[in-house]
Amino acid sequence: MAASLITASALTGAAEASSSALGTPDPAQGAPVAVGIIADTGGGSGGTGALVEAGAKMAVSYANAYEKGLDGHKINLYICENQATPAGGQTSANDMVQKGVVAVVLPFTGQGATEVPTITKAGIPYITLSGASDAELTTPGAFKANISAAIQCREDHRRQRRSSPAPRSQRPLAEAWDRPMRNRETGGAH
Repeated sequence: MAASLITASALTGAAEASSSALGTPDPAQGAPVAVGIIADTGGGSGGTGALVEAGAKMAVSYANAYEKGLDGHKINLYICENQATPAGGQTSANDMVQKGVVAVVLPFTGQGATEVPTITKAGIPYITLSGASDAELTTPGAFKANISAAIQCREDHRRQRRSSPAPRSQRPLAEAWDRPMRNRETGGAH
């Protein structure tokens, strides 16, 4: 916790010292939305989990200060550690649903088979960079982050939106996803 506060402080100080290096501030001012990250850390597993968490915190800090957050809404990052166990994966998935996150993003996990069913059943998109389990690769609402996954996500999202509107907690994400896609289709700004 102290390290993340120091990192956030350093980022804020760097922003004040050289806003041209980071761009022009464009802070998020809308109601906050929660985005979840499940890290394969805890339980003595070591690895790169702490680096993933620090990087995610810095990215969210930057997005909130310079990129209007998520469609103008401040992003609150909710991080769970799955202890690198199936039981920890299930607990983390339950936590994400109870927290009401609008999406769950993972760089990697060995617990996708236990995390995906609970998260996607709640209508929360599950996005990973390196899905390896059958659940991560075949479950509607679970996406591997690459261009074909982005297209799949968009089409699944459109079908879902036609059949039922997004729950209130997910509307900012749904609207943010639709806007750039509509702009590309109509020749508007990207």
